[in-house]
Amino acid sequence: MKTYLLHASALLFILTLGVPALQAQTIDDEGIAEEDRTAALVYEFSHDFDVVFEGIKKGLANAGYEVGYASKRKKLVESEFKMLTDEDSDFFDVMEQYGKIPYIRSPRWRSGRVLITTRLETNEETGMVTITVTAELSAFEERFQNNWVYWNSNGILEEQVLESIVQAVDAEAEGSDL
Repeated sequence: MKTYLLHASALLFILTLGVPALQAQTIDDEGIAEEDRTAALVYEFSHDFDVVFEGIKKGLANAGYEVGYASKRKKLVESEFKMLTDEDSDFFDVMEQYGKIPYIRSPRWRSGRVLITTRLETNEETGMVTITVTAELSAFEERFQNNWVYWNSNGILEEQVLESIVQAVDAEAEGSDL
């Protein structure tokens, strides 16, 4: 990992202008800031690509997600948005379980939801199929932004979905239904 620090003279210049000092930010080898990295889970199967692809769709359904998009050519399966909150639930109690909610002063959040994305990759040499499962949280903030706000998951939803996918892929490989 690379860490970028402000040059001392630039920091002094910023402080003299009364601008809050910038903090050092940790950047990984791919150029992604540490706080912007998603909680992706990776799992490798020794099954045929088609078996894994069908198992992912069944696993999402078994976990309570409706498949919104599935493309073998693009090696991608996405769920529809799944609502996590409703009028009767406490938005913060529900959504804080799954990721750090972005700060907005006095927000009026509604409709907390999640989108699950599963990407597939085939290793031609070994025949293994690797999947990467990510979850993207979002909610509608209607007081100030009047728009959808998106943020990263902490990995809990990915774990739940991956467990369901692994079971479904194994069942698909055995030729049975869950």
